[in-house]
Amino acid sequence: MDFKETKDEVIIKMKSSQPTEEELLSVINQTLKDDNWIQETPYTSDMLRFNKTKIPDSLLTLLQFAHEIKKGVKDNSTEVFHWEQKGLYCVYMSILIKVMYEKIDKENADNLDYYQGAYKMQNGKYTLHGWLNYGGMIIDVTAAGQHDILIGCKEPQETIEKYLNRFAGEYGISIEKWLEPYFSVYADFLKIKD
Repeated sequence: MDFKETKDEVIIKMKSSQPTEEELLSVINQTLKDDNWIQETPYTSDMLRFNKTKIPDSLLTLLQFAHEIKKGVKDNSTEVFHWEQKGLYCVYMSILIKVMYEKIDKENADNLDYYQGAYKMQNGKYTLHGWLNYGGMIIDVTAAGQHDILIGCKEPQETIEKYLNRFAGEYGISIEKWLEPYFSVYADFLKIKD
């Protein structure tokens, strides 16, 4: 697999392939700030560690839809491609799926949280990353299994709101107007799926 090194990976390269947690946290905190990611509180050593696990059935249809959205990354005219170019593709997709899920399944929505931090790729490099967690299960809609280790923290609702305002604000529209096309396409997706 060819792998193009990104700015984040260059920044996060460590002198050792086994950096200490403190070294990694220090670099993650600084890189989040330098790369204009939103972070409410600097991360500390009481962070949670996760391993990938099975995607819960309650999110399966929405995650299948997310897979269809991801195809837009290959089309440089899409909004998804725009955020991929800004290095926020994983954040964009995770926040979008979280917000859609909150509206689709209000009963279970509190179980879905947004996390951000870094992951260690198979080539040994670390890079910033955003993902979802459903009741302790990792839901990573963008990495396609390309990472070995995730290290990060749950972000509060304030972080999600700031990202939503950034995404919608890019087009000068409300969050509701920004979400409308996604729900419209999702409705069409459900018709085709059935």
